[in-house]
Amino acid sequence: MCPHARCGQASFRPPGWRLQPTLRRADPESLLVPDTKRAWQAAAKNETLAKQGFIACALERYRLVHGAYPVTLQALVPECVKSLPHDIITGQQPRYLRTDDGKFLLYSVGWNQTDDGGVVASQNNGATDLASGDWVWPQFVN
Repeated sequence: MCPHARCGQASFRPPGWRLQPTLRRADPESLLVPDTKRAWQAAAKNETLAKQGFIACALERYRLVHGAYPVTLQALVPECVKSLPHDIITGQQPRYLRTDDGKFLLYSVGWNQTDDGGVVASQNNGATDLASGDWVWPQFVN
């Protein structure tokens, strides 16, 4: 049995408890239903990064043998990889460009399914916006 005398009453609140203002205005259904759209976006982005990582490793192997990155991704087959992974969003090959400075740009069109030319969209707080812009493979300085 509970030691508190008021536990059986519907209005019981533990000492010091108070309702947060944000919860008071929240829609009850929104507290029960998870944000599945953001979960799917994050899963698709992570799958894309894994596939881009696979391609980036193959690109680096090609560069070590030939001295430069290939003009197209098809040059990696079959020397560096048996087959190229498909973009999870479009079902086609990921977008690839060899840049003039000897590097490359590897990206997916992202959740909005629009080719933004490898431009990453950011939110107001500086975080990457998964819903718009392209999902670009990050390149680090050698």
